[in-house]
Amino acid sequence: MEKFDRKKMEEITKSLMFKVDEQAMIELENLWNDLQKRISFLDRFNLDGIQPMTHINEQPQINFLRDDYLNEVKLEKIEKSDVLENAATHDDDYVTINKVVK
Repeated sequence: MEKFDRKKMEEITKSLMFKVDEQAMIELENLWNDLQKRISFLDRFNLDGIQPMTHINEQPQINFLRDDYLNEVKLEKIEKSDVLENAATHDDDYVTINKVVK
């Protein structure tokens, strides 16, 4: 398991823009050490020659969806004026929305 020390924890909390006080850092270290102790039993297993999994469930999946055939479907065209008319707010030719990401 990867070494996870105080320096690494401070680096991660800084990158996430968290301000962590000393007491919380000590508790985080204790929780991490407890977690390492609990999963250390996995080191007993010999995994030589075992391929790593790419997914949790590697069972083949069956796709029950049909293929789309555009020639068989009459597609309705939505006019730009209808879209702008139904939009809560718009600016000339564009629908406007509130900014989600800073």
